[in-house]
Amino acid sequence: MKTGWRKGAAPHVVPLSSLALGILKRQAKKRTGTFVFPGQETGSALSFNAAFSEVAKDNEEFGSPHSWRSVFRDWAGSDACKIADKSELAEHALAHALPKTQRAYRRSTAPEERRELMEAYAKWLTPAEVIPLRAAS
Repeated sequence: MKTGWRKGAAPHVVPLSSLALGILKRQAKKRTGTFVFPGQETGSALSFNAAFSEVAKDNEEFGSPHSWRSVFRDWAGSDACKIADKSELAEHALAHALPKTQRAYRRSTAPEERRELMEAYAKWLTPAEVIPLRAAS
């Protein structure tokens, strides 16, 4: 979602995983202008939708931005996600409003719990390290 995007009256804040922070740090070292992710041709801001569409055009399995939101929600509801209270945290991470009664009693946005959820998701998305074995002699 766009910077400063608001759902209702509250800003939507997303805690970043260490993987996402690492990508931002790597980009900061290469940065030459105003934007962290500049467009290749113009140097203006990279259009997320255009970049996503370009990658998806070359790879049908890549999907759309909405399909990745769906992948996240499916993962968060599965046994692969080992986080307590994951359903509510996943809904908050996707900026979905909780039902009125739940919303009335939920005062915190639980950023540390959501950071744990995003960290677990980043680890799930990242392939395991492969250690090559030597051939038997």
